Amino acid sequence: MCLNSLSSIASGATFLHNDELQLKAIGESLDPSGSYILSWEVDLKKQRITFEAEVATLGYIGLGISPNGNMAGADLFIGGVYKNGTKYGYDMHARDMNMPILDNQSDWTLIDASENESKTYLKFTRLLNTCDDNDYPISNDTVRIIWSIGETDDITYHKGNRGTKSLNLLMPNNDNFNPDDYLKWDLETEIEMPSEDTTYWCSFKKAPELNSTHHIIAFEPILTNELAMNYTHHFIIYKCTPPKGQNEEDFFGPHLNHPGENCYLPDDQQSLPIKYCMSQYVYVWSKGGKRMIFPEGVGYPFPEKVGESNYYLLEIHYDNPEKLPGLTFKTGERVLYTDKPIETDAELLTVSHDVSIAMTIPPNQTEFIVAGHCSPQCTEAGLSDGGINIFNSLLHSHLSGRKLKVRHFRDDVELPWLDFDNQYDFNFQQNKPLRDAVRVLPGDQLTVECAYSTTWNNHKAVIGGLSTREEMCMAFLWYYPKQKLDYCGSYYPNDVLHEMGVTNYTVSKPSVGGLPIYTIIEPEDLVGEYVESLSTKFKWNETFVREIERRRRYSAHHSGCLYKLQGSGDVISVQYPYDFMKYAPEDVCKREVVNPAVKSGSFAVVPTSLIFKICMLLFVTNATYQ
Repeated sequence: MCLNSLSSIASGATFLHNDELQLKAIGESLDPSGSYILSWEVDLKKQRITFEAEVATLGYIGLGISPNGNMAGADLFIGGVYKNGTKYGYDMHARDMNMPILDNQSDWTLIDASENESKTYLKFTRLLNTCDDNDYPISNDTVRIIWSIGETDDITYHKGNRGTKSLNLLMPNNDNFNPDDYLKWDLETEIEMPSEDTTYWCSFKKAPELNSTHHIIAFEPILTNELAMNYTHHFIIYKCTPPKGQNEEDFFGPHLNHPGENCYLPDDQQSLPIKYCMSQYVYVWSKGGKRMIFPEGVGYPFPEKVGESNYYLLEIHYDNPEKLPGLTFKTGERVLYTDKPIETDAELLTVSHDVSIAMTIPPNQTEFIVAGHCSPQCTEAGLSDGGINIFNSLLHSHLSGRKLKVRHFRDDVELPWLDFDNQYDFNFQQNKPLRDAVRVLPGDQLTVECAYSTTWNNHKAVIGGLSTREEMCMAFLWYYPKQKLDYCGSYYPNDVLHEMGVTNYTVSKPSVGGLPIYTIIEPEDLVGEYVESLSTKFKWNETFVREIERRRRYSAHHSGCLYKLQGSGDVISVQYPYDFMKYAPEDVCKREVVNPAVKSGSFAVVPTSLIFKICMLLFVTNATYQ
């Protein structure tokens, strides 16, 4: 490959998968200026990933996989070309924020390296799981890539030439997708963002009037500038249905030119009929997400009924923690659809723990787990005999989220996890195509689990809520064929405040809308706003923390179902299946793993003199490697 072949597509990666066993991503820019372009190809049969890096430097190139986005605990490869033409590549790791250390077992292999007048090109490879404790296993969840650019080939501190970016290295996508091949409908809102910490803004949109049912085959965000990217946390497209006996044109039409309003104002303050839309999700985008494409032959019917179903609600969550005034920008979603025949209709299912005060997470926790259940009774009532096939997943929580998982139970057996992300990144929430669609049958149970850390929050507790500094635990699951089940969740039903020793409290509505505000009246030593009192006055201990975690996770929840156009079903008691057989992912490192790379014939073999040079550098340098 020529050195400048990737420059023209530096703005974003193009994902390809030529067959079930090959994945390829071309041209991912790791830095805003396009100085570091990374491509990769995955051979799933051989369980091997090969990277190609094109970087604007004649010094060394560093690439790492980090558990937290910094050097501590990172798995690293550093390579380049010395002035005498010698190619080098080192498998290294970092124990802390200082200089990296050579691995005893070399698993990253340099394939090729070259330079021109201004750039260095590297091609290198490794197994997805090397079974080396100093290497980071690559799976189908988020990885935090760290990168560095050296000014010279001396592996010293890289000053400001470094960064991090979250990616999913195993995420498949459709071959050669061209958005220009499809019809487009843009749902956009342009307002001056309110100078509030959190705003949910709703406005009505009307779809094109079509004389036959078309199908949506892709969604992509419209983020017109840096303001839109920084301050748009998520948006949701809802389908609107007027009250019985009302014509949707007469009911929703007059509000089309309205700029919108806060979605969660009290009913007596709302001027828009928002409540007739918010039970029917069509699409959810969240921060960091890219284009979502449906599998071939699958689409979302658009409209569902010709002559009807033309009105939608666009909810935008503006996240403005500094409460900055005077910022105006456009944000929204592009719908790509086709008039060509599509065989199979898709639908969106939401599984969650209801957003409420029951999601109280104590301060200073490194891991506190909350679970929400979709009960067997809900899937029994909402799915037909053949069940559904889930093909895409978006896992969603806020700033405290660290690990998210969707578990799948059939009777007393846990099946392989439907989706998981052990390195969840709030700023990288991508609709993830599943390599193999997962069959869910009537009577199956789905459980979404979220593990939270509150160590970032200045010794304060976190509760369920709408703000990014509060929490949610949700999974948005696309499936086919289309059926009536579209929401299935649960909540811990007991009085959480009484469990915390609160004997008297008040509940009030916030002036700008949203969830209730709780104020403690008694006991006297806890008087005050609920979260503030829990954070500053409550005497936490580890035994009590683990007990409330156990109780809220494993006790019976109330579970509810929403069926398309039929409202909610009965409230059902649900918890984890009794005495179930737990799923355990295969531990590939228990087997003998043969590394097909030929170390002795590769450029990654490090001459003794170079090893000595690096080892001396590690001992004598005082530079901090970050």
